[in-house]
Amino acid sequence: MAATITSEHRLYDGISYTDRYGTPVSLETSLLVTGITQSGYPLEFAREVCAALDANDPPYSYGSHPAYLSGETAVYYNTLVLIERAIEPVHGDPTKALVRLRYAHFYENDGQTISLPRSGGESALFWLRDISSAQQITVNNYPSDYGEDGSEDSDLRGKPIEVAYTYPDGTATYKDAAGNTLAKDEELAGKTEKQVASVKLFQPMRRIEITGIREEDSPAYTKRKCFLHTNYNTWLGGDQGTWLCVRADYEPYDIDSTPKKYKWVFEFEYNREGWNPSASFIDKRTGQPPSGLVGGTGSIDLEYYKMEPFDIVFSEKRIIGI
Repeated sequence: MAATITSEHRLYDGISYTDRYGTPVSLETSLLVTGITQSGYPLEFAREVCAALDANDPPYSYGSHPAYLSGETAVYYNTLVLIERAIEPVHGDPTKALVRLRYAHFYENDGQTISLPRSGGESALFWLRDISSAQQITVNNYPSDYGEDGSEDSDLRGKPIEVAYTYPDGTATYKDAAGNTLAKDEELAGKTEKQVASVKLFQPMRRIEITGIREEDSPAYTKRKCFLHTNYNTWLGGDQGTWLCVRADYEPYDIDSTPKKYKWVFEFEYNREGWNPSASFIDKRTGQPPSGLVGGTGSIDLEYYKMEPFDIVFSEKRIIGI
């Protein structure tokens, strides 16, 4: 007979609860597990108890939330996640164990070790931090989403920013800004010149960090599928190719489990223009691209970064913080 949980949270064994400004931030409570058969081997004893905890409905597995019954409906404290299980044999009865459960607020626990996969082969929970800043850059092209709201000419998307000026033809007197009368310009009189203009602006810089623990036997494969790749699908509100993975670090967390568990830290940076570079012909006289460049010859977009469906590695439904 497999070990079973015979009591829910046992208040008489002690409970510790803390909230902050009305939000639960920690909970410690305990369960009684009976019917344990592997009483002579400490690790097997613990594994049998853990299997009973994971198989319970709802599971008492890492990343799960504490719940209480309202009638016949389970109500969950979704801000709290299980981060620690301490197992103690009941003195005098090796078929029983007292399990002390410790839950923490996912933010208070720093998002590092709360995210073990649940039972049933589900993906791990992940913790997300979203960091934003602004950087001043110089551009000479219209943005790729120019005119998206209908207020500007969408045909200009991605094209050079062009300005033009027609010089006076010399038939009328004209003056400079100081009021001085200028002579006719024989070379440029009546001519219209176009230039590609450069403007300085603040580019929003958005970076996210995603941490968690994944069950997998080939973390190097996961790293190859993410590192220096961009998103194939719309992901975290960004269009295809706008999120670039700039960090994918892992280290062993549990090498005895099947599959093994690894602790991951991912970083992604966002660029609404996409991350693939482009090359343009430069007029050596002006140091800028000339007007009227033809795509494919005068300007070329390079598909440098490969795309991957990041939602295979971590579903948005399993990321805490979005």
